[in-house]
Amino acid sequence: MIYKNKEMSKKQHLTTIHALLGISCLIGTTLIGMVGSIFLHPDWGVQKTNKSLRWWHKRGGRAIVFLGWCTCFLGLKQLTSDYVTLAKFTVPLILGAPLILR
Repeated sequence: MIYKNKEMSKKQHLTTIHALLGISCLIGTTLIGMVGSIFLHPDWGVQKTNKSLRWWHKRGGRAIVFLGWCTCFLGLKQLTSDYVTLAKFTVPLILGAPLILR
């Protein structure tokens, strides 16, 4: 839908920080999922006992989640400048971050 809207209005793709972060999240999520399934799967992973790779995989996943939050915030910020709406989205993420990203 977004792609078609850009095409119809003759606008360039991937020109904002929001768009670049969004595509980075999509690529990062795909890559980290592939790494996890190929190298770290408990049954057939070729590096399933490698604690260092597992540590980096876990931290990379958390970084991608955080990047996704930032991307969503930037997209919402483009839609509204109402601080109450922005706070309703941001405050729960900030409060939940220590539990989710630990």
